[in-house]
Amino acid sequence: MNKRGLGNVVATILIVLLVIIGVAILWRSIRPLISSAGNRVQPDCFTVELDITGCVYSSGGQSAVVSVRRGVGKGDVKAVKFVFSFASGDPLITSEVATNIDELETFTSPSIPGFAQAPQSVIVIPLVGEDKILCTQIDNPTLCTTGP
Repeated sequence: MNKRGLGNVVATILIVLLVIIGVAILWRSIRPLISSAGNRVQPDCFTVELDITGCVYSSGGQSAVVSVRRGVGKGDVKAVKFVFSFASGDPLITSEVATNIDELETFTSPSIPGFAQAPQSVIVIPLVGEDKILCTQIDNPTLCTTGP
């Protein structure tokens, strides 16, 4: 019996087993990352179009009212958040404002209190789906005006 040929077979089997074990270890570490990232992506974020039609700051009540118009696009918007910017450079992100705004409808927020100074601009961020997934939107800020 030729022992030299048998050694090559054993070495090949060991290399194949090591490769299989390495792939299994890699798969166990990568799989949770892939599956959790897929759960957080909400397709409705790509189809929702929200535009701010007005932002009025009331200096007397130190509050603001924002009007939002929804464009065409399928999506289940459950709430919105507003991001106000100020001359000081510090942004203010509001808590979520519940809304069930449908396509081509306009929504006016209730009075948003808590402003020490007049906001310069505002952007809107939709929260979609039952889990209220926060959608990141590239939006041009809308200037706020001072009202009564």
